Amino acid sequence: AISEYTVAATVSGDGTVSDDCTGLVWQNNTADVNGDGGFSIGWYGALAYCENLMLAGHDDWRLPNLDFRRGETR
Repeated sequence: AISEYTVAATVSGDGTVSDDCTGLVWQNNTADVNGDGGFSIGWYGALAYCENLMLAGHDDWRLPNLDFRRGETR
């Protein structure tokens, strides 16, 4: 089944999007980490990317996990 989601968000000029309900901040664009126009890097590549990302004055970015997707974050 396909689910539809509506999210109240604010797009900032610093490369991020903020979820107006949760306060979570996301990178606005997909990351082309290997310069090939794609973003297929696998889980560990994505973890390394987030661990080394400096964006919008922050360096504590995380990759959402399955618990997050289920709404079980704390």
